[in-house]
Amino acid sequence: MMVMPDPNADDFVIAFRNISEEKKLELMQQQKLEETNKTLLDRMNNIGALSEIYTSVYDIDVTTGNYIELSAIDSVEDHIPIVGNAHITFEHFCNYMMMPEFSEEMRQFVDLNTLDKRMRGKKSITKQYLSTLPIEGYDYTDGIWTEVSFVASEYFPDGRLSHVMFTTRTTHDDVIKELEYQKQLERTLKTAEAASKAKTEFLFNMSHDIRTPMNAIVGFTELLKMHIDNKEKAVEYIDRIQTANGFLLALINNVLDMARIESGKI
Repeated sequence: MMVMPDPNADDFVIAFRNISEEKKLELMQQQKLEETNKTLLDRMNNIGALSEIYTSVYDIDVTTGNYIELSAIDSVEDHIPIVGNAHITFEHFCNYMMMPEFSEEMRQFVDLNTLDKRMRGKKSITKQYLSTLPIEGYDYTDGIWTEVSFVASEYFPDGRLSHVMFTTRTTHDDVIKELEYQKQLERTLKTAEAASKAKTEFLFNMSHDIRTPMNAIVGFTELLKMHIDNKEKAVEYIDRIQTANGFLLALINNVLDMARIESGKI
C-alpha cells in the first residue's frame, strides 16, 4: 500500500499493489540460494573427507572432458596439472605414469567416450594398476599398487552422466599382503598335494609289501598241513610262518605310527 499526497488538494491518494508474486519469487530465490550453499558446503565436506583417503581427487565434465583438481598430494601435483582436458591428461597418464603392461587396459578404463555406458546402473567403477609415480615412503622401482575410480556425481535430466569424480589412492600394502596370502595358499596346496601323493604311493607300496608275508603265511600253513607228520619239515614251515608274521607285524606297526603322526599324537 502506498499513500501519495496531492499537492493541489487537502486529500490523500491511497494506492494498493499486489506484491505476493514478487514475495513468492524472492522466497524461491532465497530458498534456491540456501540449497546451493548447502550443496557447496556438503561438497566441500565430502572433498575434505576424500582428501584424507585418496592421493588425488578430480571433478571431470564427462561431456567436455574438462577437469579441475579438488585435492591432491604434492607428488601428484608435480606431475598432473590442476586444471586441463582429461583426454590429454589421461593419455599422458597411461603412457608415462604406470608400468607398460597396464597402459592399454588403463587406456580403455579412462575412456570418457564410453564411460556413461560402462557406468549405467553403477555408482562407481574401479581399477588396480602399478604406478610409477613417486610416493613418499614407497620404492616405486617395480611400481606401486594404486587404485583409480570413477564415481558418478551429477546426471543430466535424461539420466546421462554429466560429471564424475576421478580418485586415486595407494593400495600397495594391502595388495602385497593379498599377493603374499595367495602365494602362501599356493604353497600350502602344493604341500598338501605332495603329502597326498606320498600317502597314496605309501599305501600302494604297503599293500604290495603286506601281500608278500600274507602269501608266505598262507602258503607255509598249507604245506604244514600237508606235512604235519614230518617233524623236521613242520618245524621249518613254522619258523617261516613266524618270520613272515614278524615282518607283517612290523609293517602294521609302521602304518599305525603314520596314522598317529597325521593325527598329531606323535
